[in-house]
Amino acid sequence: MRYAVVGTGAIGGYYGGMLANAGFDVHFLFHSDYQEAWSRGLTVTSPNGDFEIEHVNAYNSTASMPKADVILVGLKTLQNNLLTELLDPIVKDGTLIVLVQNGIGYEQELQDEFPEARISGGLAFICSEKTGPAHISHYDYGKLTLALLGDEPCDKFDAMIADMEEAGIEVVHADDLNTARWKKLVWNTGFNGQSVLFGKNTEELLLGREKDLYVKPAMLEIIKAGQANGADVDESFADEMIEMTLNMKPYFPSMHVDYQHGRRLEVEAIYSRPLRLGLAKGVEMPVMQEIEKRLRSVKVKG
Repeated sequence: MRYAVVGTGAIGGYYGGMLANAGFDVHFLFHSDYQEAWSRGLTVTSPNGDFEIEHVNAYNSTASMPKADVILVGLKTLQNNLLTELLDPIVKDGTLIVLVQNGIGYEQELQDEFPEARISGGLAFICSEKTGPAHISHYDYGKLTLALLGDEPCDKFDAMIADMEEAGIEVVHADDLNTARWKKLVWNTGFNGQSVLFGKNTEELLLGREKDLYVKPAMLEIIKAGQANGADVDESFADEMIEMTLNMKPYFPSMHVDYQHGRRLEVEAIYSRPLRLGLAKGVEMPVMQEIEKRLRSVKVKG
């Protein structure tokens, strides 16, 4: 199968890089890193083993890319207004589009734009960032949970999972996209915004007063909102996420990295959307409302 990576950053660069390093046919869309990738290739440093793809299939426009069987979208949701224009040249009948993004509800919106395609959600549990031009630094974890939108089987989805596993990517096939999305939001809403507001990494948040005032309460509110919106998630899941995070290497989440680089924050995807969905179902969410309000007032350069 031919893969396209739209958004070759911390997420797309890592998973696409793993596939390319394993010998699969992968084509990468770059923005500011295009010249570096074209001339020097793509570098991934990882505790699992560093590698370089010297002759990367690099493009600076999807108009120049071949049609793809599978498209991995690694863009932040802040750029989703560009997706239709970006994807149109590389989508064909039956293309599988995988949104490896935060938030909830974006898969259905994309399905409406591309009825001829199949859509999947991708939920990355990974510590990685872009640390230089066409250079991805992977620090820890790397599990990718994948779930199809809709109930119909998809041969490309099954083949993609097999390819990823062959490439050394830990993949979990979830049957329920809605539940998977809400579960990912439990961690994201617990740590991303709070790391910006308090300037602390995951460990510092859990060892400080923030755990009992902002981290766990936000998680529990999201779980209740998810339950009200049909997700199969129990309140004990908050403690699972906290225990797992305490066992992680201390880490600044992606929103904090964006803040440090003066980039816009994914407040809409991680906080505002699930907050609206919960409130619409009558769920009381005072902690989430406070966090969202404070994040909306954070000034960044982007």
